[in-house]
Amino acid sequence: MSRLTVKPSNDTADKIKRVARQLFAERGVDGVSVRDIAEASGQKNHAAVAYHFGSKEALIQAAFQRFLDPFCTAMEAALDGQPEDAPASLEDLLFLVSHTSVAAQQGDARRVAIFFRLSGLGYTQAQGHLRRFLRER
Repeated sequence: MSRLTVKPSNDTADKIKRVARQLFAERGVDGVSVRDIAEASGQKNHAAVAYHFGSKEALIQAAFQRFLDPFCTAMEAALDGQPEDAPASLEDLLFLVSHTSVAAQQGDARRVAIFFRLSGLGYTQAQGHLRRFLRER
C-alpha cells in the first residue's frame, strides 16, 4: 500500500496536483499516465511527479485529499448534530451527504463534480489503494 508521503508544498507540486485532479476527473485514473500529468502541468522532466509525490498512487491520494478533508470535517460535524436515538433514513443520509458535499466545496459546482467523480473512480476502477485511503479518512 502506498502511503501519502508528499514533500512540502510548493508551486510545482500544487500545479501537478491541480492538473492531475482535472485529468483524473476527465479521463479516469487509469486513463491518465504520469507522463500525461507532467506534460499537461508544463514539466520538462517527467520525473517531476515521482520527485514531488513518490508514486502515481501517492499523487492520486494527494490530489483527492484537497476535496476529502473539507468533506470529512463537514460530514463529521453534520453527523454529530444528528439525534442519536433515531436512526436516519437512507433519504436523510443521502440528503446530508449531498448538502455536505456542496457546502464543503464552498458551493463551487465544478469542485463538487470533481469530488464526486474522483470518489466514484476510487470504487469503479482498480484503485485499491484509493479505497483504503478513503476508508482511513
